[in-house]
Amino acid sequence: MRVTSSISERQQEEKALDLVCAANWHYRRAKAWHFVRVLGTICLALLAPIVTFWVPSIATPLATAAAAWVFVARVALARWEDNQVRLGATAQEQFDCHVFGLPWHEALAGRPLATQDVLAAARRVKPTKREELRNWYSPKADMAPWPLNAVLCQSASATWSRRAHEHYARVLLVS
Repeated sequence: MRVTSSISERQQEEKALDLVCAANWHYRRAKAWHFVRVLGTICLALLAPIVTFWVPSIATPLATAAAAWVFVARVALARWEDNQVRLGATAQEQFDCHVFGLPWHEALAGRPLATQDVLAAARRVKPTKREELRNWYSPKADMAPWPLNAVLCQSASATWSRRAHEHYARVLLVS
């Protein structure tokens, strides 16, 4: 389905801005849950040998605490992180469908987020961050004809994602 307005115009609409802000909010929350999981695990891994060396009698309670942490981190925190990633991906997909004038495909993307949920998440994004997100896709994409312009925008998203994965791989390597 081809749209009459440009990608630049459609991404400036309040609905589009709310969707990209909601995606940003959910992804940031997912990162926060991930950080808590990793930080807790690293702290236990680094502190346990030191503490048990100086206070051997605490080894059993510390091992119990570590096991409890692994359980909580893998069951609860990972589930919360995954849920936020799913919500962020859904909001991003809704944004893309709106900006590119594409129909929603529930069999592939699941149910769209309710308008109230999108607005609630979008309201949590600071106004300065909202302005940064205003031009998610480059206005230069409008220089290409439809549907090449949409493909160029998606290519930019894939490049961003690849860079994020490379950064994460470097963090893991250093760790």
